Amino acid sequence: MQALVFSRRFLTACDAIIIKEGSQERVCGNIFKNARSLSNHKRRAHTRQGTCDVKVIEKNGKLRLCGKICINAQYLSIHKSKAHSGQRTCDATLIGEDGQLQPCGVICKNAGALSSHKSGHHSGKKTCDATVVGKDGQQRPCGKICKNAYAFSRHKGRHQKRKPVNVDESDDLSLQKIK
Repeated sequence: MQALVFSRRFLTACDAIIIKEGSQERVCGNIFKNARSLSNHKRRAHTRQGTCDVKVIEKNGKLRLCGKICINAQYLSIHKSKAHSGQRTCDATLIGEDGQLQPCGVICKNAGALSSHKSGHHSGKKTCDATVVGKDGQQRPCGKICKNAYAFSRHKGRHQKRKPVNVDESDDLSLQKIK
C-alpha cells in the first residue's frame, strides 16, 4: 500500500493488480482518504466474480440453483437482496374511489420488482413538455398531466410515433420542381 501526502493529509492508493481488456495488467491506482475507504474499495471492486447459489423453484416445480454470475462480491450481494428477497407487498398509501386512504396492496415477486412498481406507479404527477403542433399550426408544449411515471412513459411514446412537422415547409407537391 502506498501513502501519498496531499495538503497535509495522508492518502492511500489501491495497489491491486487488475487485468483490462486485451489481457494487459496494471495497478488500480484509485486514491482514498483513509485505510477504511481503501479496504471497502478492495472488498467491493477487487473480489473475484461469484455465482449465485440460491435455490429457486422453476415453473414446472423443479428445484435448481439460480446460477447468476456477478462480476464481484458487491454485485452478488445486490443480486441476492433484490432477486431472492421473497414476495413483497406495496405499502404505499392511495386515495380510494370512496375518498378514504388505503394501502396499494400490489404483491411483487421480490424487492427489485417492488422498487420498479413504486417508481412507476407511485411517483406522482408528471407533465409532458414535448413540443407539438396545434390545430392552428403553431408549436406549443403538449402540457398533458399524467398521474404517474408509468402513464407518462406510455404517453411520451405517442409523441415518438409521430413524425415532427416542420411548419416552415409546405406540403404542397405542386410547388416542387419536377426533374
